[in-house]
Amino acid sequence: MGKRAELIEGLQILERYEPGKYADAQHDVVYGAHSGIELIDADAKRLDELGWFIDDEVDSWAFFT
Repeated sequence: MGKRAELIEGLQILERYEPGKYADAQHDVVYGAHSGIELIDADAKRLDELGWFIDDEVDSWAFFT
């Protein structure tokens, strides 16, 4: 289960790459951005540290709540 601060920081990182896009939530997962966006290494590493991951089933960055 993720913390609010980890969710918020992850969404802020993703927002820099896809401003104004929608987030989606289903069951216990928040989806933040298409997995195909090209992140700089530091941002990808930080998302991983925060608990974000790529959900291959929906091709999106995801976070467990």
